[in-house]
Amino acid sequence: MLQRLTPLVPVLVLLLCSSLHAADGFAALSLPVAKPAIPKRVEMIVGLGKETRYRPRIEAVHALGKELSVAEMAALIWFLHRKEREDALPLKYVNPIKNDITHALIHQYRPPQELTAHLVAMFRDPKQDAVWRDYCIQFIGQWYAKVGSPAERAEMRKALDEALARKTIPTAGTALIALSGLVGENDIDASAVSRSALAIALDSDAANAARVSAFQVCGRLKCQACLPGARKLADSKGSATLRMSCLAVVGTLGDRSDIPLLERGAESRDVRLRTTAKSAIKRIQKREG
Repeated sequence: MLQRLTPLVPVLVLLLCSSLHAADGFAALSLPVAKPAIPKRVEMIVGLGKETRYRPRIEAVHALGKELSVAEMAALIWFLHRKEREDALPLKYVNPIKNDITHALIHQYRPPQELTAHLVAMFRDPKQDAVWRDYCIQFIGQWYAKVGSPAERAEMRKALDEALARKTIPTAGTALIALSGLVGENDIDASAVSRSALAIALDSDAANAARVSAFQVCGRLKCQACLPGARKLADSKGSATLRMSCLAVVGTLGDRSDIPLLERGAESRDVRLRTTAKSAIKRIQKREG
């Protein structure tokens, strides 16, 4: 299990006090997060240096290494909470910077375990950009296995379940992918994830992007119950991305009886559908000889 950091600066003590109970390791984070002292090394990254352009900042993130100080991590976590118009750059550039910062934090030799509270809080913050909230669900999936505290895991699982319920936006699919990647952890049950994926895949009211991910997860978890729905959608005139996902599932879970359906897909004018269908045919032929 990864070792927890001992807070060394007053501002991080404040952050930890707002986010952690000494008894169980987790409590809800109080927002907003107070601005900490900003170490010189990360000043440009968080948009407070003279240089505010995207490329120099993202390159500085990539140069951070895996031995950040507690103060540097506190400043980076503060930046993750920044919202629209709180940075010189538009969100389409800020979100990738946040993404790469979070990746760097997770992969520190001694990562900040308080990251649990921050990821959950940002996902739940309606003032945060929707894309960044979706990123937070992705990172919760990556961070989950690195956290040993049952209370923290329970809070992350609760956040993932909340994301699953948001089926009319892509976040439900993001949560499914995160959960499917965690199957095998002692509290993530494959059958439960499979049932959730099946429900979203077959729900015509769910967002197309969520259904695309749901069918992918069904295929990964060998959920045969999705096949009738996948066959029907694969042979429809609907969304190309959804049909691609269904064609792939048919190739993963289907049999030789599905080849005529896949051959129709292989004759599509859409190169994406043609490619997916041909690949699916090859997988069935290889599997069944």
